[in-house]
Amino acid sequence: MRGRTSDGPSEALDDLKDNILEFAKADMATLQAQMRSLQGDVAALAAAIAKAGIGQVEASVRGAFDHAASGMQDGAERAAERGEAAAAEVEALISRNPLMSLLVALGLGFLFGMVVKR
Repeated sequence: MRGRTSDGPSEALDDLKDNILEFAKADMATLQAQMRSLQGDVAALAAAIAKAGIGQVEASVRGAFDHAASGMQDGAERAAERGEAAAAEVEALISRNPLMSLLVALGLGFLFGMVVKR
C-alpha cells in the first residue's frame, strides 16, 4: 500500500480507499484511451467510405460511433461512482466495527505476508 506501514485501521482504510480510487481512475483512463483509439479507427473508416462516395453509410457509422462512445463514457462514470460508493461503505463498516476491522486487517496482513514470502 504505497510502500509504507499502516499505523492503524484508519490509515489502512485510507490506503484501501486510495487504492480503490486509483484503480477506478486507471480503469477510466484505459476506457478513455480505448475510446480515443476507437474514434480514430472510425474516423479513418468514415474517410475511406466518404472517398468511395457513400455518404449515407458514413452518417450511419458516425451515429453508431457516437452511440458507442456515449455508452462507454456512461459505463466509466458508473464504475467510478461504484468505486467511490464501495470505499464509503467500507469506511462506514470500519467505523461501526473498529475491533473487527482491526482483526480482519491483521488477518489479511498475515495472509499477504505469507503469500509474499513464497
